[in-house]
Amino acid sequence: MLKRLALAFLMTSSCAFFVQAEDIDIPTELHAMTSAQAQFEFALQHDQHSSSKKDDQIAFYGYLMAAEQGHKQAAFNLAYFYENGIATEKNLNKALFWYKKSASDKIVADNNDQYNFLPYYLAAAQQDYAYAQYRLAYLYQEGTNKQDIDIKQAIYWYEKAATLGYVNAMNSLGYLYETNKEIGPDYNTAFFWYQKAANLGDSIAQYNLGLMFQYGKGRDVDYLQAIQWYQKSAEQGYADAMFRIAYQYDIGKNVPQDYQLAIQWYTKAAELDNPDCQYNLALMYEYGKGTDIDFTKAFYWYKKAAENGDLDAMNSVGYAYEVGEGTKENYEAALYWYSKSATQGEAKAQFNLGLMYQYGRGTNINPNKALLWYTLSAKQNYPRALFKLGYLYENGDLGLVQDYKRAFYYYSKAADVGESASKNNLGYLYENGFGVKEDLSLALYWYQQAANENDSVAQYNLGLFYQFGKLVDKNKNLALYWYKKSADNGYIYATTAIGDLYSTDFHNQNEAIKWYMKAIEQGETSSANQLGVIYQDKKDYVKALYWYQQGAESKDRIAQYNLASLLYYQNKKEYKLIEAYAWAYTAEQNGDKDATELLKLIGKKLSTEGREQAKLRGLDYYLKYKNE
Repeated sequence: MLKRLALAFLMTSSCAFFVQAEDIDIPTELHAMTSAQAQFEFALQHDQHSSSKKDDQIAFYGYLMAAEQGHKQAAFNLAYFYENGIATEKNLNKALFWYKKSASDKIVADNNDQYNFLPYYLAAAQQDYAYAQYRLAYLYQEGTNKQDIDIKQAIYWYEKAATLGYVNAMNSLGYLYETNKEIGPDYNTAFFWYQKAANLGDSIAQYNLGLMFQYGKGRDVDYLQAIQWYQKSAEQGYADAMFRIAYQYDIGKNVPQDYQLAIQWYTKAAELDNPDCQYNLALMYEYGKGTDIDFTKAFYWYKKAAENGDLDAMNSVGYAYEVGEGTKENYEAALYWYSKSATQGEAKAQFNLGLMYQYGRGTNINPNKALLWYTLSAKQNYPRALFKLGYLYENGDLGLVQDYKRAFYYYSKAADVGESASKNNLGYLYENGFGVKEDLSLALYWYQQAANENDSVAQYNLGLFYQFGKLVDKNKNLALYWYKKSADNGYIYATTAIGDLYSTDFHNQNEAIKWYMKAIEQGETSSANQLGVIYQDKKDYVKALYWYQQGAESKDRIAQYNLASLLYYQNKKEYKLIEAYAWAYTAEQNGDKDATELLKLIGKKLSTEGREQAKLRGLDYYLKYKNE
C-alpha cells in the first residue's frame, strides 16, 4: 500500500530544514514505522545502484525520518543525497549539517574546509559502515576537485565493503578490473567479482556477467549463459538487461528472431523509462515489426525517449511533426525538436535543421543557417549532408558560387561513407570533365558502383553508356537491363528511355507504346510526343494529333512543333491553319528553331484576317504554355 503525503518541513533538534512541498507516494509501512533502525533499513533497500527515481525519493524520506531520530548512518546517507542532489535539490549546507550529525566533533574540528567532505567519508568508513566505504571508494575512483583519482584506494575500500557483503562494491570491483587500464583489464578477477555479486542477486552484476559471457571476457563466449544472466537481471527489473534480451530477439542474434518477444521486453523496459527501449519500441511500431504499423504509437514512444534525452528520438519526433506522421503536422514543433537534438551534436538532426532553414519550414528561409547546419552535419561525415553540400556547390545554390572542385570534394567524401547518389554524381563529373579531367573510364566505374547499390539515376546513366556505346560496345540488351532496373526503382526518365529503346533499337512499336503510356501515367510528359510520332508513322493521324496535343499542352516545344506541322500538312482549312500557326508560334517562342520556317509556310496560306487571328491565338497559347 502507498500513502500520499505532502511534506512541508521536518524539525531537527538544532534547526528546521524546509523540504519542498510536493505530493509523493510513501509506502504505508514506512509512514507507520517509528523505529529509526527500521526506517533506515527500509530506505537502504530502496537505495541501490539500479534504483528508480521513485526508489530514490522513498530512500530520501526514509533516511530523513531516521536521521531526525539521531541515526548516524541514516544521517550520513542523507548528507550524501544532499551533496549529490539525489531525490532533492543539491544543497551543500544541508549536506554539511547531516555529515556533522553522522560524525564526532573531534573529526569535524580537524576539517578546515567545510565543504571538503572526505573526512566524513573516512570517519564513517573506518567504523566499518559498508555504504560509506562504497561511497568513499567511488570518490577515489572518479576523483573530485578536492581529491585526485586514486585507484588503489578505490580498490581498498571497495574490497572492505565487499568483505562486509555489500554487493554494489563487488560489482564495482568487477567493473574496475574489467575496464581500468591502471590495474587491468583483468577479466578473470572482474568475472570473479561479478559472479560473486550476481550469485547474491545483484541485478547489475548479473547483467555485467551476461556481457562477459556474450563477449568472451574471462570465459569462452557462451551466448546461452549470457541470455540466462540477462534474464535473471531483467526479472529483477533491470531495464538494460531487458534491452539486451529484446535486441537479441529483434535482430535474431544468438537466438531465433522473434519480433513479438522483442516487443514484450522493449515494452517492459520502456515502461521503466529506459530511453533505448523506448526508441527501439517506436521503431517496431513505425516499421511494423512484429505488429501492425502504428505511427501514433511510434510517435508516443519516440516522444518518451526524446523526453528522456535520446538524441535520435528527438530527431524522430522532429520528423514526425514535420511530415505529420503519428501526430498533427507542426513545423514549429519540428524545428524545436530538431534544434534540441542538433545543438547536442546529433548529425541527422543537424542536417534536418538545415533543410528547415533552407525551405523556411517553421521559420524564415535562412540560407546562412542552412549552410551552417549542413556543414556541422557534414563534419561528422553524415552522408546526406556531404551529398547536399556537393550538390549545392555543383549547382551554385544557396548563395554559393558554383564550384565543381568543391562539389567533387564533398561527393568524394560522401562516396567514401557509402552514399550512392554521390557515386553517381562523381560519375557525372568525370563524364563531363566538371572539376576534374574528363575520364569516361572513371565515370563508368562510379556509375557502376552506384548502380550496384540500386541508385536509379546511376542505373539510367549506365543504360545510356550501353545504348550509345560510350567507352563500351553498344549493347541494347544491357541498356534495356539497366533501364528496367532504373524504372523499377522509380526513375521515370528510364521508363521513357525504355520506350525509346524499343522504338528505335528493337523496332517494336507496340512495346514502345506500352512503356510510353506507363511513363505518361508516372508524369513524364515528353512521352506524349513520342506516342504522337509512332501514331503518325502508322498514319493514325487522329491519335497522333491527340498525343501531340497532350504534349503541347504540357509545354513540350517539340510536341508543339509536331502538332503545328501535322495540322498544317494534313488540313488546309483556315481554322486549322490558324491553330497550326498558334502552335508553331508557341514552339518558336519556346526555343524551337525549326518553328520559324514553319511559321512562314503557314503564314503564306492564311488570309490577312486569319493571320491576325493566328497571331493573337499564338500569343495567348504562348502565355499559357510557355516553358518556365
